[in-house]
Amino acid sequence: MPKTSLVLLILVSFFVFAPSVSCQDSATVEYVGSADLDGNQEVNSQDLILLQQQWKSAGSASFDSVLPQNLNLPNSLHANPRGMDYFYSRADGFGPLIGVDYNTLGCKDCHVQNCASCHQLTNGSYDPKATCLVQCHSRQNLEMNSFKLADVHNNYGMTCTDCHSTEQLHGDGAVHMSMLAPGAPTIHCSDCHVVSATDGVREHQTHLGNIDCSACHLQTVVTCYNCHFDSEIDGHGKIHYGPQRNYILLLNNDEGKVTAGTYMALYHNQTDTSFVVFAPFHSHSVMAEGRTCGDCHNNPYAQTINSGGSVALAQWTGSAIQHATGVIPVAAGKMQLQFLNLTNPDAAPQDRVWTPTKTTNDGEQFGFCTPLDSTQLSLLATPLSKLNKASNSRIVVKKQP
Repeated sequence: MPKTSLVLLILVSFFVFAPSVSCQDSATVEYVGSADLDGNQEVNSQDLILLQQQWKSAGSASFDSVLPQNLNLPNSLHANPRGMDYFYSRADGFGPLIGVDYNTLGCKDCHVQNCASCHQLTNGSYDPKATCLVQCHSRQNLEMNSFKLADVHNNYGMTCTDCHSTEQLHGDGAVHMSMLAPGAPTIHCSDCHVVSATDGVREHQTHLGNIDCSACHLQTVVTCYNCHFDSEIDGHGKIHYGPQRNYILLLNNDEGKVTAGTYMALYHNQTDTSFVVFAPFHSHSVMAEGRTCGDCHNNPYAQTINSGGSVALAQWTGSAIQHATGVIPVAAGKMQLQFLNLTNPDAAPQDRVWTPTKTTNDGEQFGFCTPLDSTQLSLLATPLSKLNKASNSRIVVKKQP
C-alpha cells in the first residue's frame, strides 16, 4: 500500500474511533501546518501518535483545524456578523438613520471564534451537540423553552442537525451576506416531504406553486418586541419590551412565494428614531395539518388596508402592549407600531418602566422579501363565498427581479 494511502487510512480511522477534539481558529492555520505536529513538513503516522498523546494528556487536541467544517467556519455567518451588519448598515437600514456605526456595537462580538465556542468541553472532550438555543438563538429559545411551542418534528425526537446541514452550520466556504441571501445554504420542506398538486390535498392543488409551506403549516412566529437601542449602545446589552406570539405575517419571499414572516421593531431614544424590519421567518412550531382557506381569506386586516386604514400591529392599552393576532398580511406603510422608551435600564426586568413615544415608522425595511400587493390584498379580503374558482383564488406572486 502506498505510504500516502496508509497515512490517510490511519487518519480516517482516528476520526472514526477517537473521541471528539477541540478546535483551533483555522483562519490563521495552514492546512498542512496544523496537522504536521512534529514539524517535519510531512503528515504521517508519527503525527497521529503525537495527536493521540496530546489528547490523552490534555483532554483536547488541535488536529481538527484541518477538518472541512473548521476550514469553512471563518467565512460562515456563525463566525462573523455579516448577517446583522448587512441589514443594519445598508442604505435603508437603521444605522444610517441614527448615525451609529455597526462596528461600535456589541452585536458584532456575539459570533463564534472556533468550534469550542459552540461545542462545550465536558469530561475532557467536546460535546458534538452544540448549545445553540440558550446561548445564541434567542427566538428559537423563546419558541422551545419559554413558549414551549409544539412542533411535529420535535414530537418525533428530531434535533437541529436532522434538518440543518453542516454547510448551514459551519459554512460552505463561500461568503454570504445573509442566511436569506440567494445561494446561501438552506433547507426546504421538500427535501424530506414529497408533496404535489395532485396528492389530493385541495390547498396543494390551489396554492402549492405560489405559497411556501410555512405560510400554512406554522402555528405562529415570534418577535422580541421593541428593542431599546440606547441600551445596546451604552453597554446595558439587548433589552426589549417583551416577546410576542400568536400571529403570523404574510410576505412575498425572493423565490416568488407568499411566506411566513416576522419583524423586528427598534427604538433609539437619543435621536427619537423608530424602525421596523420585516423578513421571512420559519419558527419551530410546525403543524402537520395546515391552515384552512378561511384562516386567510375574508381577512379583517386585508379589509382594513383595502379601506385605507392601517393595521395596529402593536398598540398601547394604557399599561401594556397589545399585539395583533392571527394571519396578518403586510402592506408597505400600513403597519402601525407603538414604540416605547425604557426609562430605567439599570432596573431588574420586573421593575423596568416603559413609556410610549411614537406610532410612526421613521424607517421601514424589507429583508429579502416584499410586501403584498393590491391584488393579493384584495384576494385575501374577499369572502370565500365570492371567490369563483380555486384557480382564481390563488395569491399571485410576481418573481422579484
